Amino acid sequence: VRNAFPSNEGIQHQSGELATYNLSDTQKILPLVVKTGKLQIIDSPDDPRLDPPKPPFEPWKNKIAFFIPVKFEDQTLAVLATGCPPDQKDIILNRIRLLEPFLNHVAIALKHAQLHQESKEHALIQEINLKIRNTVQEMKQESDLHHVMHTCLIEIQKWKPDLCTLAIHRMVDQTQGIIESFRVDQNGPIKQSPTKNTRPSQMQEWFPEKNELTNQLQTLNTVLIDDLDKENPTTANAIRLRFNNHPIQSLIDIPFSRGILSIHSVLPKAFSVREETVFQNIIEILSTGLARIEDLIHLQDQNQKQNALLQINRTIQNMTQASDLTNVIHTIHDQLRHVHIQFWNFSIHHIINKDTGLIKAYRIVGTNEFY
Repeated sequence: VRNAFPSNEGIQHQSGELATYNLSDTQKILPLVVKTGKLQIIDSPDDPRLDPPKPPFEPWKNKIAFFIPVKFEDQTLAVLATGCPPDQKDIILNRIRLLEPFLNHVAIALKHAQLHQESKEHALIQEINLKIRNTVQEMKQESDLHHVMHTCLIEIQKWKPDLCTLAIHRMVDQTQGIIESFRVDQNGPIKQSPTKNTRPSQMQEWFPEKNELTNQLQTLNTVLIDDLDKENPTTANAIRLRFNNHPIQSLIDIPFSRGILSIHSVLPKAFSVREETVFQNIIEILSTGLARIEDLIHLQDQNQKQNALLQINRTIQNMTQASDLTNVIHTIHDQLRHVHIQFWNFSIHHIINKDTGLIKAYRIVGTNEFY
């Protein structure tokens, strides 16, 4: 079909002689045949059902093209394209009618092959989901999410080998716009270069309130980019840079209640409704893992806070004189830091004489002490 009236319009992606077409535009010849299930005849390259050939294709200038549906019941499974000079039109139409019993057998064979392929794909996707679910259940700490994401990528590539990178962006604090990102490629976690917006862990990033990711998490709108080369070059370069300059051509960001799953392909127009449905199932599995992580983090924070209070109380109980406030202030400062509470300065003001207003201050400013 592509060689009959060549045009790049409607082609999603192409490898050699194999081209994948977009069938949504039913004004064009292939989608029209698929939708109606009826024979279509074109006798001119200028027919509006064709995309204008670029450049004019002379060999077809004085020929007629026939687009023949191959149907199983009411479903069009394939389109057979052929052609002839104008004076042979009736002969070819008669041959097409004679071909009908043969085409019925072809349709049955195609349907069986389709069902077999769908069965294999379903089994593979079930196997992928099981592997990801088992990996999620083995999570013991937050950093294990990198291993989970790497497993996701390796497993999904068995079904969709054009994927190159994955990321999950987890909302840590919605009010402050803090998002934790876990990015992976074929080799494992992608470490980010330290910047002023990157936490020391190289996983947690600070985003302004109007950042695209925080907006996505608030609206829960899926973002699909079919061809990154057609986007703003600055945006395209920034996305690829965050993923070790992988040749990302298309991407889909699917938000859910706990974050965003971002999937990237080396092919343009690589994602359809079918892919999104499969990814939604994987998101349900990952949501369980994120919920488990949040429970682990909450439990860890509670234990750290309890340990900090115990240490502070122990230091206070061991006080025997006013000068011991130096140890107390050090202990309080250190324990608050352990539970991720940090101050530029911290002080205790000891009232020595209430009547005269004499106060002694024990203070820590940065790493220095003042008394």
